[in-house]
Amino acid sequence: MSTTTNGTCQAQACGPFVYVTFAGSSKRHEKKVLDLCLLCKGAGFTVRCDSYRVLPKSDEFNVNQWRDKNFRRAACVLFCISPAYIGLIKNLEEPQAVAEESDQSKGAVYIYNLARAELVNSCSYNKRFFCVLFANPGVNLTVPPCFKSCLKFRFPGESQTLIKAMQARHSPNQELH
Repeated sequence: MSTTTNGTCQAQACGPFVYVTFAGSSKRHEKKVLDLCLLCKGAGFTVRCDSYRVLPKSDEFNVNQWRDKNFRRAACVLFCISPAYIGLIKNLEEPQAVAEESDQSKGAVYIYNLARAELVNSCSYNKRFFCVLFANPGVNLTVPPCFKSCLKFRFPGESQTLIKAMQARHSPNQELH
C-alpha cells in the first residue's frame, strides 16, 4: 500500500474509496462517526470524512471542490442518519435555517443535494449510497424520501453487515463489464 507524503492513499494503491457525510450534533456523535470511519478503514477501504476540522488539513483551498472531488470518486457514500441529520434535511425549505447552519451542516446539505440530484438522474437506482442509522435504542429513525431505495444499516449493531454489503459492491462477480 503506498501513501502520499500527507498520509493519504494514492489512487488504485489502497482499497475502494468511501466518503462519509454527517450532520454534526455532538462530540459523542462525532466519535461514533469516527468509529465508523475506522471500521471501514480496518476493512480495507480508503476513507474520507466530511468533517470541517479535516478539510483545512487537506491542502484544498475550495471546500466545495474538495467535497465534489471526494463525493464523485467514492465507490461508496455513507450517509450518517441521525436525529440532527433528519432535522437538518427537513429544514432545507426554510431560508433562515440555511443561513444559520454551521460549516458542518452546510457540508451535509451540500452532499445531500449532490446525492439527491444523482438519484433523480438515475431514476432512484443507486448501489453506491448506504444509509447508516445512528440513534439511541428506542428511537425510530426514518431516512429522507430520496434515500428510500438505498440500503440501510444500524450502527453499531449492523456494522459487519454494512461492511459485507460494501465489499460485495466491489467483488469481481458484481462488476459490470
